[in-house]
Amino acid sequence: MLLILAGVTITFVLGDGGIIDKAQEAADKTKNAVDKENEDFEKLNSLLSEYGGGDPQDPADEPVTKNAIAKEYGVKQTGENKTITESNTESGTNKSITIPQGYTVLEPTEDNTVKYADNNNPKIDEGIVIKDDDGNEFVWVPVKEINDMVMCQTHPDGKITFDEETETFSCNGGTGGQTHQNPLLAGKLYEDSGSFNAAKSAWTYNANSGYREPAIVTGGDDGNGSGYDAVGSNYSGIIETDASNLKDELEKRFNEMAKSVAKYKGFYIGRYETSGLKTTETPEVKPGKPTVSTTWYTMYKNSKKIAQESSGATSSMIWGSQWDATMKWFISCGGTAQTYVTNSSGMGWYSGVSGNESHKTGEPLQGDNGEIKNRVNNIYDMAGNMYEWTIEASGTIRRVRRGCGYDSSGSSHPASGRTGSYPDVFGTYGYLSSRAV
Repeated sequence: MLLILAGVTITFVLGDGGIIDKAQEAADKTKNAVDKENEDFEKLNSLLSEYGGGDPQDPADEPVTKNAIAKEYGVKQTGENKTITESNTESGTNKSITIPQGYTVLEPTEDNTVKYADNNNPKIDEGIVIKDDDGNEFVWVPVKEINDMVMCQTHPDGKITFDEETETFSCNGGTGGQTHQNPLLAGKLYEDSGSFNAAKSAWTYNANSGYREPAIVTGGDDGNGSGYDAVGSNYSGIIETDASNLKDELEKRFNEMAKSVAKYKGFYIGRYETSGLKTTETPEVKPGKPTVSTTWYTMYKNSKKIAQESSGATSSMIWGSQWDATMKWFISCGGTAQTYVTNSSGMGWYSGVSGNESHKTGEPLQGDNGEIKNRVNNIYDMAGNMYEWTIEASGTIRRVRRGCGYDSSGSSHPASGRTGSYPDVFGTYGYLSSRAV
């Protein structure tokens, strides 16, 4: 009897469907569930990593979200240009940035040469940096209202309207109250006797005198002199096929620039002073020795070579109105950027720190706390280091230089400062460069 019971017990424990089989089955189910859970965690980790998150198994590691601009870090833009709108719920205003085809948004760097207050949530007003395949770097400058930057040559008090469908301008109102279609445009220059005036509210345009653009300088009061822009060897290779002369060339290029700014609500400015602008060099917008001892004409011509033809973008020497638009943007950002515009002391390679010589573009001027003092909104050296040619004209014999040089003072010659120089200067100054847009 005891033997029979023992046999039953052994069968119950060891036989098919016995306790051991059921225990093994339960163990297998538990293992499969754990494996499935680990697989799910790996998938979730992968998704979070893609969007900047952390490890969900660590409760202290909260997932990180990236805004639309940060999601473009390191991604080369293919196909159409991409526009990202940034909403500001406090002010009720929006800013936008357009990433051109073939360009890549640079992500923040460990050495803080590209830096945002929150690297996962960069703001347009901090200076978004892009680069092309050749490594040239540019920063987006937002321009909300085209009337803050351009005006009608004949009716400067009128309002400029841009038709996005036809991509044409009209000038409404002004003296006489008429509407003028496809007017010749001029730059709004925020200057009074060579000093920057951000509060300026009235403008005039005289084709042959004062600070102005677009305009030629020939040495004659009526624009018909025989010097500078009237000398064929100076403007050789500058005039494009759609223009009949240098004046026509500058007016066409200015209108093209204005259309692009009106359409995209901003423009890209070179992050560095342009290097390699001599005739035999390759122009670049990246860290490198600035160009020296060449003429305005050579710099103007070679600045056009920077943009990649495949992207559909164009490049140019900067216009005075674009420089002033950048200054107005700095002012709107407040803080150090605002101060930089009218008093750049300690914020550039000026006399006292420069050693009276030029420094490489993008060479950081380090502050006591490790900050880079010659950079504002991720743009380097708009104050100090090199005087920078613009297309703006001054009087009948000069083109305008901005930013001032390494032998100057940041208080008397700040980022917004204006000086003039003869456009055919070659070798007289060792600190003439330019900036591309």
